[in-house]
Amino acid sequence: MWTYYQGGTQFEGRDQGNILTEHHADGWLWVIPFSDGSRSVGFVGPNDDYVRSDLSAQQFFDQKLSTSREAKRLLDGATRCAEFRVTKDWSYHATRFTGPGYLLTGDAAAFVDPLFSTGVMLAMKGGSAAADTVDQILTDPRGVADSEAAHQAVYDKSYREFFNIVVSFIGYFYDARRRRVEYWERAQELIDPVRESREREDFVKLISGLTGARPVMDVRDAPMAAAS
Repeated sequence: MWTYYQGGTQFEGRDQGNILTEHHADGWLWVIPFSDGSRSVGFVGPNDDYVRSDLSAQQFFDQKLSTSREAKRLLDGATRCAEFRVTKDWSYHATRFTGPGYLLTGDAAAFVDPLFSTGVMLAMKGGSAAADTVDQILTDPRGVADSEAAHQAVYDKSYREFFNIVVSFIGYFYDARRRRVEYWERAQELIDPVRESREREDFVKLISGLTGARPVMDVRDAPMAAAS
């Protein structure tokens, strides 16, 4: 559930303007500041908890906010300027990302839990990879009839690999019992097993989509799967 506030407190120094993602005993909260002084604020948790509570969206949200630390501090003195919105079961992925005459990308292919900033990146990089794939299909000397399924298999595999990495890490990240450095180390295990960068850098790359974009982009250089 989420709503919007105006005013409140900002992080100081180099952290000013940063997004807050705060672990909560029952899920997590976000506070996303905008340039006009407003901010998006939301809570994510098990749907059943809300249904069983028999509370209104505002009552339920206020309860979670009151037991937070940073989110509550950032909203001190802020005024809510929108109604509450509630949704559920938003994460999904298509059974197939390709088929005869089409490629799926962006939200048509999959939508990942908004815990990380990967949505726009995945849509743009996926769109670029789809364009490359279409170009390869149309220019393949074997002809479209023989090349389509093989090139699409490469696209599907690279797209799905990145999606699965993000989903895997989200499941790990939801365990609030872990120390901060453990999240960094897990990110490194997933995207940088040879440890070319520091753990914290790998964590930032993963949740922002910077590293995950690589397999989606490299459809031209990837080995081509055989058509079924």
